Amino acid sequence: MGSDKSGEKQTEQGQNGTGVTSDSKNTLLGRRNLLKATGVGLVSMVGLSQSVFADSNYRTVKVDAGENWFYRLDDGETFENILFDCTAADTRVSIKATGENWTIRNIGIKGVHDQSGGHAVFALEAAGGTECRVENLWMGDGSSVYDGAGSSETAVWVSPESSGPITFRHCYFDGWKDNAIYASSPGREGNGAITIDSCYAANNNHADYRIGSTGSVIKNSVVEHTKSGSGIRGVWCWYNDGLEIRNCDIDVNGYGAAIHAGPESPGGVTVNDSELSGALVENGRGNGSITLASGNGDSPDTSVPDGVPASPEEAASGTSGQSGDSKKKDEVAV
Repeated sequence: MGSDKSGEKQTEQGQNGTGVTSDSKNTLLGRRNLLKATGVGLVSMVGLSQSVFADSNYRTVKVDAGENWFYRLDDGETFENILFDCTAADTRVSIKATGENWTIRNIGIKGVHDQSGGHAVFALEAAGGTECRVENLWMGDGSSVYDGAGSSETAVWVSPESSGPITFRHCYFDGWKDNAIYASSPGREGNGAITIDSCYAANNNHADYRIGSTGSVIKNSVVEHTKSGSGIRGVWCWYNDGLEIRNCDIDVNGYGAAIHAGPESPGGVTVNDSELSGALVENGRGNGSITLASGNGDSPDTSVPDGVPASPEEAASGTSGQSGDSKKKDEVAV
């Protein structure tokens, strides 16, 4: 994965005074490393090219106190049907994906990530034109460490070198101190388009969703904030124009910006058929802009989109979130 988050976070600090980390995201992961997998007796380094744990409903990985659990997948691999139990103190899970046509799906992470060091649970890089996917993910217990200096935990981070498309669908995030889906970095170099479809994010600091690559779109998704945090932005748009928000509900309850275009968006983002409650901020060096095109309003419905898992167990088992709090958002064609 070659590069880290520090370049973009340094730009953040220059514009907004937020912290900087020189820590590389998950660089301890060597090629196909599985450093420790407590509680997963069936894992081996043989036969992982097609699927991991696909032969059962789901496996539970108990992460011991003080443990860092690492795994890497690459071209054509599927990593699926795992419940990570991180309820012990000082635990961490690190999944790194690189290459083409990889899939991460049906993953639940139970327990607060309480380590520091500028780490991302999922560090992703897509190569080439074949779509990579992250589906049916539950990360609702968040992270607890925030020191204002960029050493907080990130749920998902996409490398600047990522050059292929990545789609996130039916993912749930709550309480991550350094962004939920941090996917703006490819706009700086690789320019791989990001799609965020039918996802839910709540109370994540800095931003719930970050995009920056031309052709990136957030659709059928929800952002909700019920408490204050650090530099809250429901959607943060960086680097390039040709970004879209469609059929989304964003409510930051007065704690920050519903959409922030900048600081480097030369054209910005176009918004259609969305309900927004919160400031719209345009302050890019390239005159970052927010275009409210059509069908928009100011009455967001923050119920969880249909299909999003309601618990880590539900995510790991591959079942959809069908609780009474869920709603069906109308599908919007790409």
